[in-house]
Amino acid sequence: MNMFNFRLVYIFLFALCLSPLGLSALYEGQSMEDVVAELGTPNGKRTSPGREVWVYSGDITLEFLDGHLSRAKGTFMERAPDMPAPEAVPDSEPEAEAASLQTVEKKPPAETKAGELDKEIEQFSEGLPELPKELDGFMDDEDEEVPASTSILRNILLWAVPVFLGFIFLLIALKIVGVEATKSAVLFIAVADQAVMHGVQWLFLDLLGFPTALHADALASFVVMLILVNKMTYAKQLPVAIKVVIMSKVAGLVAWYFLLLFLLHNL
Repeated sequence: MNMFNFRLVYIFLFALCLSPLGLSALYEGQSMEDVVAELGTPNGKRTSPGREVWVYSGDITLEFLDGHLSRAKGTFMERAPDMPAPEAVPDSEPEAEAASLQTVEKKPPAETKAGELDKEIEQFSEGLPELPKELDGFMDDEDEEVPASTSILRNILLWAVPVFLGFIFLLIALKIVGVEATKSAVLFIAVADQAVMHGVQWLFLDLLGFPTALHADALASFVVMLILVNKMTYAKQLPVAIKVVIMSKVAGLVAWYFLLLFLLHNL
C-alpha cells in the first residue's frame, strides 16, 4: 500500500515536470511575449496604468510593470543577470495632487484683483474732464464759512418775508371780519408770531436734538397769535379772534406754497 502511494507521487512529479509550468523558465524582466510562449495564454488579466496582472491555474499570479515581468506568485522566478530590473512606475496620484496644489497656490489672491481694479478706476478717472474750480471741493469741506450775501438772503427769507406776509394777511383777515386794529399792533403780532415759531424750532431741533419740531412750532404760534389778537385788537370775543387767526394762518400757508412753487419753477 505504501509502495502504491510512492508511485503516485512519482507519477505526479513527473507529470508536473513535463507540464508547461514545470518546464517554464521565468525570470525577472521577461517580456509578455516570452511569458506567453512559455506558459501560454493566461486565464485572466487585471490591468491598471503601467501595471498588469496575469492569473494562471494553480494559483499562479504574474505581475508585469511596463510590459516586463516584475513579480511571480505560486511559481519560481529567476532574475536574469544580463537584464536590469525594471523601475517601478511611481503612483501618479500624488504628483497630480501636488500639481493641483501648486495650481491653487499660483492663483492670484483677492488683494491682487482689487489692486488691478483700482488701477483700472484710476485710468478711467484720468480720462474724465476736470471739475470747474468753483465746484471743486464744494462737498469736501462742510465747515466752510457761508458767504455774507448768502447769510443775508437766508435771514431775509426766514424773517423778513414771513413777517411781511403775516402782517399783510392779518390786516386782510381783520378787515374781512370787521375788527379794527392799529398797524403797529398788527406788525408786533406778526413779529411775535415768527419769533415764537423759530424759538420752538430751536428748542426742539438744536437744544433737544429732535429730528423734527413735531408741529409744536405751529401750535405755539397759533396760541400766541390768538392771545395777542384778543388783547391788542378789538376782537375781544374769543370766536372772533379765532376766526381772524385761522384766516391769517391759512392765507399764509397758501401764499408760502405758491411762493415755493414759483421758486422751484424758476431756479
